[in-house]
Amino acid sequence: MALRLRWPTQYPLIRQPFGVNWTGDPDFYARAGLSGHEGLDIEAPEGSEVYACADGVVSRISLDGDNSPDEKPYGNQIRITHPAEGDDAPYTTTYGHLQRVRDGLQVGSRVLAGELIAYAGSTGRSHGGGHLHLMLKKRGASASGETPFPKDIIDPTPFLEPLVFSAQFTTGGRPGTPAPAPAPTPPRLGPPPLPKAFNGRYRLQSNEAQFRARWGWVSLVEGKRYLNVIATANAPYSSPQQRKDAHSVLLIENAISYLNPKDEPNGTPRYWPFRGQSYFCNIFVGDVTRLLHCEVPNNPAMTTVGQVLNWLQTSGPAAGWRRAKDGKEAQDWANTGRVAVMLWQQGKTSDHSALVRPGKGFVDSKGFFWPRVAQAGAVVTGDGDSYVTFRGSSDKPRDRIFWFLHD
Repeated sequence: MALRLRWPTQYPLIRQPFGVNWTGDPDFYARAGLSGHEGLDIEAPEGSEVYACADGVVSRISLDGDNSPDEKPYGNQIRITHPAEGDDAPYTTTYGHLQRVRDGLQVGSRVLAGELIAYAGSTGRSHGGGHLHLMLKKRGASASGETPFPKDIIDPTPFLEPLVFSAQFTTGGRPGTPAPAPAPTPPRLGPPPLPKAFNGRYRLQSNEAQFRARWGWVSLVEGKRYLNVIATANAPYSSPQQRKDAHSVLLIENAISYLNPKDEPNGTPRYWPFRGQSYFCNIFVGDVTRLLHCEVPNNPAMTTVGQVLNWLQTSGPAAGWRRAKDGKEAQDWANTGRVAVMLWQQGKTSDHSALVRPGKGFVDSKGFFWPRVAQAGAVVTGDGDSYVTFRGSSDKPRDRIFWFLHD
């Protein structure tokens, strides 16, 4: 992987990752013959600067504006071809939804990494206002099986370097004398839009009577504290190829913070409809793994930790999940920026599940390793370990604790 891509905007936020569908329309990408989002949507307010990701030659400039967005979905766009290095094939980057192109830039222009090429907009088939759509292609990638996407489209995420403000730009757009750069800023994963998020699998549920009719544990639900977003029946899930590794501790922490913000004393109300008796831990695990592109599904047919465990053991391997030998392996896995979950299941109401959170963990007096976890409720905002809620007491035997890792 010789190609390295400079961050193309001044904003280190990914609004929609590669391979997912956060448009709210479950068929949005299927109509174009795609299995999911064919690039990255990167934060870039209307009129903000867009920079070339790597040295190359401008191979296309299309100024389609908002004319026929279904046929010309990228609106105003620029394509840059990047020469091959060694035995590698040439790459092409596409910059879509632009407001306008930099003055003087034309097909055949040579550009340098970090050079100003355009200004961000929302032209074409754009959702959510101004942003940059970045697409990466590698010649021959589809034919060789390197990517499941057509037209040689590949995931640009592994190629991107963190944002560094390392150059001063002249009025002509060429980088000037490099300035001292602060530490790189890793990208953050932006939250999906609500309530149309999650590939259309969820819908707003604002009627308590409908909620009580759908769910089996209605007698335990306190008035006005029901889930405000629930899954629709028989909803399709992404293919395993579309589930992407986070490979970033920061992305894991951002997903946790989004789902359990610190301004809520007990986390998001989505996870505490019981009268102080229980948190919906399995729903939290479903939500956070969905944000991290390796979903452990949770729908109306899977409302218990036992059912989640059964899915991980039977369907999980096809979706990239495997069982870990112990909590130490799960903790080490999470500390590399990958995703791990922990479950305790004995067929009781106190069954529990959580996301293994990057950290140190804890070894008890019996030598049993308890990883640090994030879970539904107040504990998620603290710095505790799983010993607090998965404690190996007489009613929670250690041989009923399981850990699963996503490759």
